[in-house]
Amino acid sequence: MTTQYRVLIVEDEASVRKIIRDGLEKQGMVVDEAENGKVALERAQQIRPSAIILDFLMPKMHGLEFFQLLRQEAWGRSIKIIILTNLPDDPRLVELQEQGLCKVLSKAQASLDDIITTVKESA
Repeated sequence: MTTQYRVLIVEDEASVRKIIRDGLEKQGMVVDEAENGKVALERAQQIRPSAIILDFLMPKMHGLEFFQLLRQEAWGRSIKIIILTNLPDDPRLVELQEQGLCKVLSKAQASLDDIITTVKESA
């Protein structure tokens, strides 16, 4: 993996963003952050990340809306999406994962190592 592998963390909880950011940076990845889907869409357009760690339930723009808007863009269709959520069994997420459009990790069950491993697998 090169140091150019860029990950955008989209999470409304600053403490969660920091933990994930620190872990990914230790792996040599370039990390950007956004506190909601609206900011994330603007940032993704600017930086064109390799992967996005996406919270499902957020203020200003729901994770699913962000996902759909991102996928409408030609450049956004190839970005790897990892959805980190407290609702891993939501039928919409199950369907997206079954279609191979994203990976879904449970906030309650996934460790930082699990998140890092999933990001590395998407590289």
